[in-house]
Amino acid sequence: PDLVVTKTSSETALNLGDTATFTIDAQNIGGGDAWNTTILDEIPVGMCDYDPTAGSGVNAQIFEADGVTLVSTLDQAANDYSVTYSSATCQLSLTMESAAAVIGPSQHLIITYQSQLDADITQDGLALTNVAGATQWFSGDSSFTGRRQYDRTPLTDGTPGIVDFQDSETVTT
Repeated sequence: PDLVVTKTSSETALNLGDTATFTIDAQNIGGGDAWNTTILDEIPVGMCDYDPTAGSGVNAQIFEADGVTLVSTLDQAANDYSVTYSSATCQLSLTMESAAAVIGPSQHLIITYQSQLDADITQDGLALTNVAGATQWFSGDSSFTGRRQYDRTPLTDGTPGIVDFQDSETVTT
């Protein structure tokens, strides 16, 4: 397995009270399944107060190579994945946990959530950059002792323009 991540937003500019949808697309460009994938999203200071797990929450789905044909809708309540958010560190973390959450060759794991500006943001034109990446995945399930572990940490600036395990998206206040 080899994961590449693309980060996008429904908005390029945000005003106080506006909500933007953020999408993380982790595609497996490798030849084997990616198991127990962990996605880390470093939300920028200025957007930390809003809990992306609240409201409509975080949604995760697996799609075929075309990015449109649905393979499975993952259910957090069914333990397909776990999600945590810390406003202290501004980090959203998701870990795929079930066989339904395996990303097959050419398939996409697509994660969506909403966020908004912190109430104390008053400066116009401030660029807030969000960095997300696939930080860990495995070549087999946890019962396979010979499985390989892939670690891609730490996240940096999202490596704009480079197709790899991380990406960034900037919105302007």
